[in-house]
Amino acid sequence: MRKFFLLVGALFIGITALAQSQMMLYQFNKRLPQSNQLNPSLFPDYKVSVGLPVLSSTYATFNGGKATFNNAFTRSDDDSLHFDPQKLASNLDETNRIEVNGNALIFYLGLRIKKNFISLALNERVDVGLTYPRTFVELIGSGNGSADGGLLAFDNLGLQAQAYHELALGYGREINDKLSIGFRAKMLSGVVGASVDNISAGLLTTTDSLYLYSGAFNVNLGGYDLIESEEDIDIFQAATAFGNTGFAFDFGANYDVTDKLNVSLSVTDLGSINWTDNNRQLQFSEVKYSFNGFDLLDVLEGDTDSLFQKEADALVEQFEPDTVDNVEFSTKLSTKLYAGASYQLGNAHTFGLLFYGDVFRGTFNPAFGISYNLTLGHIWTIGVNASYRNSSFKNFGIGTALKLGPVQLYFLSENIMAFSQIQDASLVDARLGMNLVFGKMSKSEKVKKQKKTKEKREPAIDMGL
Repeated sequence: MRKFFLLVGALFIGITALAQSQMMLYQFNKRLPQSNQLNPSLFPDYKVSVGLPVLSSTYATFNGGKATFNNAFTRSDDDSLHFDPQKLASNLDETNRIEVNGNALIFYLGLRIKKNFISLALNERVDVGLTYPRTFVELIGSGNGSADGGLLAFDNLGLQAQAYHELALGYGREINDKLSIGFRAKMLSGVVGASVDNISAGLLTTTDSLYLYSGAFNVNLGGYDLIESEEDIDIFQAATAFGNTGFAFDFGANYDVTDKLNVSLSVTDLGSINWTDNNRQLQFSEVKYSFNGFDLLDVLEGDTDSLFQKEADALVEQFEPDTVDNVEFSTKLSTKLYAGASYQLGNAHTFGLLFYGDVFRGTFNPAFGISYNLTLGHIWTIGVNASYRNSSFKNFGIGTALKLGPVQLYFLSENIMAFSQIQDASLVDARLGMNLVFGKMSKSEKVKKQKKTKEKREPAIDMGL
C-alpha cells in the first residue's frame, strides 16, 4: 500500500499549478481564445490565435467542497491549532468530494476562415477526485464510536486520479447570422493513473467488543513503472509516450436571439481512457474482524504493548492485497455542462448568466454565476463575477485581458476573496497567461454582418416608383 500512496501523492504534487477557472473564462468568450476549450462554438474575434507552452496558460485550483480550514481546525487557549474531525464532520454533507483539475497548454493554434473556425491544441491534463462519506471523518474523530452499540457505516469511498496527454482537433461554423455550432475530437494518452472502486465498510462497537467489516474491492494502477521500478528509467520518455489510449468529444452551440441577447450551450469531456500498459491491480478480499478484548491473565503476565502489536499485525494481515499485473481497466473523464446567456448593452457593457455542472463517479456538482464585463475599445476587457458554489455565495471572481499589439495578457481568478480569507475558502484558484493574436475581425466586417442581419429582419418597402 505504501507504493500506492506514493503514486497518488505524485499525482497531487504534479497538479499544484494546474486547474480550471470555468465561470470567469466562459464569460470572456470571444475575448480569450482559451474560452473555446469550454465551448467549441465560441470563436475568438481574432483570425489567428497562437498559444505557446506554459506562457499561454498557467493556473491553479483546489476545490475542497465544505472541507475548509476553519471547518477542520480549532484553536486552543495557547493559540495552537488542532485538527478537529468532529467539527469537520458536522459541516459536511452525507457524501463529499475533493477535486483538483488541471490543464497545461503546450500548443494552441486557432484559425478563423470566413464562417469557419479550426483549432488544434496539445494539452497536459490532470484530473483528481476523491469521494468520501461524512461517517469516514466521524470514524477518525470518535475512534470506535462514542456510545455502546455505535455503528459507523461508510460507503462511497473512492478515488480516481489520472495524468494524460490530450491532442484536440476542433471545428466550428457559423450556420447563419444567428447560429454557430462547434465540435472537437480529442485523442487521449494516459501517463499515470489510479482508480479505487467504491468501498463499502462498517464498524460496530459494544461495551466489550468491536466488529469491523469491509467488502472486497480493487485498486487499479496505470503507468505503475514510473513509481515502482527500481531500475533506471527514462522518465521523460515514459511521460511522453503515447499509450493507454482513449477518446473524448466536446459539443457546443451559440445562438443570437437578438442583436443584444445571446445564449449558448456546451458539453465537454465525453470520453474515457483505456489503461493497457504497465498496469497493476491490487485485489483486497472481504474482511471480517472482531475484537473482544484481551484475557486478564495475559495482560497481567505479559507485555501489553506486544499484545496490541500482535492484534494490529493480525488486522493488517487481513488487508494484505493480492497483486495481479497487466489487468486492463478504464477511467471516465469528468463530463462538464455549460449553459450561458449574455446581454450586450452598448459597445462596452456585457451582462452574463452561466450554469455549470460536472459529473464525477456518480456525483453531480452544480454552480451558478452572474457576471459583468467592461470592454474598452479592442484593447482592454475587465470582468467581475459572483457565483454560487459548494452551497455558498461567497465566491467573487475578477478577470482582465489586455491586448498590446499582437500580445494578449490576461489574469483570471474564480474566487479572489480566498487570497485574503484562505481559512474560510473551499475554492482557491488563479489563472494567468499570454497569447499571440493577429487579424482582429475588422469593423467593416462586423457592420456588413449586422447590416445583412437587419435586412433579413426588415423586409424592403415598395415605394411604387
